[in-house]
Amino acid sequence: GYEMFMETRTAEGPLAIYEVCVENSSSWYIDGFGYTDWVEIKNISSEQVDLGEYYLSDDSTDLTA
Repeated sequence: GYEMFMETRTAEGPLAIYEVCVENSSSWYIDGFGYTDWVEIKNISSEQVDLGEYYLSDDSTDLTA
């Protein structure tokens, strides 16, 4: 939950998870998908970050080699 997220979050950069919404049922409706969960990622560095090699997953077996 939120309390654990706030207690354990550390930001060493360049990216930080800034906001998380799980079990969304009332905001950010997307046509064709409905109310989806979302994560806000913030670049906390002063440099541009290429997101091409990043991904998010809720499946612990979904790892790339």
